[in-house]
Amino acid sequence: MNNVTRFAGVDYHQDSLRVCVLSEDKKVGLDRTCNNDAGGLASLLRDIGGVGEIALEACCGSAARQHEKSAASV
Repeated sequence: MNNVTRFAGVDYHQDSLRVCVLSEDKKVGLDRTCNNDAGGLASLLRDIGGVGEIALEACCGSAARQHEKSAASV
């Protein structure tokens, strides 16, 4: 079995994820937007076709903004 290294860039938004996946030779394998939820991520992982490792940056941007909105309305 051959291992294929791919690189993914994820642009995080509150309701969506914009994802671009490149191969080692810099060819675009996937470039799309998906829902920012479990179903959207599951669909994206199926379309990528197998994942060995994933590293994600922890981000609380939209969660923090939502918290600020909730606190302001009290």
